Amino acid sequence: MKQPQLLKLSKQGKLRILGELETEIMDIMWDGAPRRVKDVHEILSKKRDIAYTTVMTVMTNLYAKTLLTRKKQSRAYVYSARQKQQAFMGETFSKLIKSMLGDYSEPAMHHFIQELPDAQKKKLDKIGQIARKSLKKK
Repeated sequence: MKQPQLLKLSKQGKLRILGELETEIMDIMWDGAPRRVKDVHEILSKKRDIAYTTVMTVMTNLYAKTLLTRKKQSRAYVYSARQKQQAFMGETFSKLIKSMLGDYSEPAMHHFIQELPDAQKKKLDKIGQIARKSLKKK
């Protein structure tokens, strides 16, 4: 199965984990109720003009990316989220962090630290002091 592309740029240039429509559909699916494409289309149609086939294509893609599961009932598939939103976010951020630290550890850590609020930087400095003392004892 195909792995989801980890990050995308939105129209506003912000990094996103999923595309905008993928996110809307997953938000609907993460409420826990199994749904057919028809059900999701009806919910989305209340907010915007969207074709049934567009919703079907995106849900099929989310299934291919293993974000949704599906079971055939009569002539239609019933989709469910493969995991809860919190588990998905945790797994995704773990992959992102491991990838960044594996491939770009120094720049990733540098930028991460630069973005911390001052109070967090002080705590991090204290942790660094403790780690240095601990390493000297070995």
